[in-house]
Amino acid sequence: DGSSMIHDVFQGEVQVKMCPATDEARIVESKEKTILMTLELPDEPLFKDNLDFIPQVPLFNLLEKFNGEKVFETIAKGGESREIRRYCLRRIPPYVIFVVKRFRNNNFFIEKNPTIVTFPLKGLDLRDYIHPD
Repeated sequence: DGSSMIHDVFQGEVQVKMCPATDEARIVESKEKTILMTLELPDEPLFKDNLDFIPQVPLFNLLEKFNGEKVFETIAKGGESREIRRYCLRRIPPYVIFVVKRFRNNNFFIEKNPTIVTFPLKGLDLRDYIHPD
């Protein structure tokens, strides 16, 4: 189905379940083709006991985004509406590109999250994150 070799090698499919935060019964499901898997870093700790401390998180913790159960809440610009999303992998390509969101805008400037992502050098198994059917 891919229109090029790039799509054949890197394109996967993600199932997204969305609903308004005010009415979780109105779920809208969609399937989206994707080349990149965007992973969200957890927030940095507010109070650092040691200034030389750099937080670390395993890749598997970030991949929980795609377990179909973890809730991601997004707020529309202006804050007038909130949306709840759940993600599940439908198809994993032969090669996966992960993008880790490190930068976030706050009201005054762009913040960089220095958290280190640890990942296995061998045996990265993503079968647990694929939708069962």
